[in-house]
Amino acid sequence: MSNYPAISIGTRGVFESSAPFNNVISSDLNYICIAIDSIESFITRGIDPYATIYEINSIEVQKYDDDLLNNVPIYTLQSNKGDIIQVPGSFILKIPDANGVKYNNLMLSVSLGPVEDSFSTDSIISEIKDIVKLNLGVDSDVQLVVFGEPAFVSMQNHIQVQAARYAITKDNKSTLSKLNEYKLQNVKLLEKVKLLEKFILDNQ
Repeated sequence: MSNYPAISIGTRGVFESSAPFNNVISSDLNYICIAIDSIESFITRGIDPYATIYEINSIEVQKYDDDLLNNVPIYTLQSNKGDIIQVPGSFILKIPDANGVKYNNLMLSVSLGPVEDSFSTDSIISEIKDIVKLNLGVDSDVQLVVFGEPAFVSMQNHIQVQAARYAITKDNKSTLSKLNEYKLQNVKLLEKVKLLEKFILDNQ
């Protein structure tokens, strides 16, 4: 088996294979090797490897005979969707990079709490997108989801809630609020510079 890909049980990642297994093993899925067998071991256990692995994939018997003669390993791969595939090592073109870095698709779920029906989330969504891009360099898709049943509060409670929230945002000294404050200061300074440049040019 040493002449074929150095796959061991537990090898995980993206596999590439030649026809006809390239139509079975998807390059968009991760697989893990859960078993390694020889063709002879299938025969010993009373399983017909030609019928179950080769013939079912329209592979000629000559190829099967060659693999049997060369003691080609049969790898059992399981996808992250749960699909199980048995593929001869002679059809494996590329195996996962042992030095690869695992990536996960992440999502953040942020609860905004109860807000009035007319409240606009446009600025919040825009700022979240900016934060993600600033920190990760990724253009994110932020979706607004309304869940649960709506509740009605009295006008008095509404005024109290809004006042309390305004007090918190007014005194907010988060990194983002400081950044926005510095941006505003920078705009004002640039306006002053332009006025000074105009004054100098007009008085030359």
